[in-house]
Amino acid sequence: MAYKKTLWKDRVVEKPNTYRSVENPDGTITLYPITGQVIEKGTPVSAANLNKIENGIVELNEQLDKMENNISILKSEKYLFIGDSYGMGYTPEGIVKNWCQYTKELMNIKDENYYHYAVGGYGFTNDGFQTLLNKAITEIQDKENVKYVIVGGGYNDAKTYNMIADGMQTFFNTCKPNFTNAKIIIAPFGWCIEGLTTDVHADQKISNLINMVLEYQRNAVIQGGCYIDGIYSVLHNNSFFSSDFVHPNNNGEYAIGLAIANYLKGNIFNTVEYMKTENCFANNVYENGINNTIQCVATVDCKSTVLNLTSGKITGTFNNVTLNGNSILLGTIKSAAINGCYNKIVIPLKGILKTTENKFYSIDFTLFVSNNKLYMNLTMINDDNLDFKTLSFTEINVMTYSSPITINSLIN
Repeated sequence: MAYKKTLWKDRVVEKPNTYRSVENPDGTITLYPITGQVIEKGTPVSAANLNKIENGIVELNEQLDKMENNISILKSEKYLFIGDSYGMGYTPEGIVKNWCQYTKELMNIKDENYYHYAVGGYGFTNDGFQTLLNKAITEIQDKENVKYVIVGGGYNDAKTYNMIADGMQTFFNTCKPNFTNAKIIIAPFGWCIEGLTTDVHADQKISNLINMVLEYQRNAVIQGGCYIDGIYSVLHNNSFFSSDFVHPNNNGEYAIGLAIANYLKGNIFNTVEYMKTENCFANNVYENGINNTIQCVATVDCKSTVLNLTSGKITGTFNNVTLNGNSILLGTIKSAAINGCYNKIVIPLKGILKTTENKFYSIDFTLFVSNNKLYMNLTMINDDNLDFKTLSFTEINVMTYSSPITINSLIN
């Protein structure tokens, strides 16, 4: 309870310091004040008023003790980062600062509160993340002070996404009883530029990566953990990759670190909030507003499908579509701004989906541009049994995460 201030007033009388002397039988003298008129009674110096001060001092000390305890807890909060080659900062050109280090800097995490385990090629499906977790359990002595276990990656699980559920279940079953006070956070941001990768990465597919993201998200919920919504799109910019088009460069690593730091600070993930400096970037996909209307020459269930970015709507007839991340071809883009764009470009969006039954759903989805073709990718999980919804719909009102889309910038 807040301390209520007492307004102390002096006693003011007509005749201050004036007394009448009376001699007592034992030879002593008693002085009686002769005040005259009392102009101001003043505030009495009483036990009640003095005890109020004492109680206020005690309450203040208790609050200070609590603050010191909270500061001590904050200082002792520890972070465990687990990752793959992204978490090592590997690129063919050499090692760069990794996303774990950027998160540490952006969160002002002290060295003694920071644990970092990352090995290239690791994931949930090959027991790599499990191996790193087991090592952390062995080496970290104050496990009760670990408040966050952040697992980031996903690229290495893309081709074996059907095995992610088992790997994550084992991971969570091991992590929970050892890091009892920790929040387990899953960050699926593994990505690549399909068509430009070579060697062992040449056959990696965007569809595999999308399925990986869905499995990470679904199983994080099933196992009682958390996932960072939207972080799957943080690397959807070709300029964030090194020469192998798989591993993020310094800008890409910073983008991941900033997204995770914002999540840990309680901020909503936003693709476009980064400022352009030596170590960060601006996302051209979202700048300058809408300036094109794109007509897609295609037929979906015998009806033309039109993407009109000026009106912000996707219209068509889509019957019994299972929203499980599979791509839906909308058509060939007839726009000079897009012609010649052959690399996969992904635009993360939000929208309001209108069903044929006039029901409305808020939905996260993506548009894919590849080889002058426009694809739509929709994902929605049924809250009751965690499978995918199947809907028939006619319209999606498009809302971006931040600014409107600029089609001209897609080929930058």
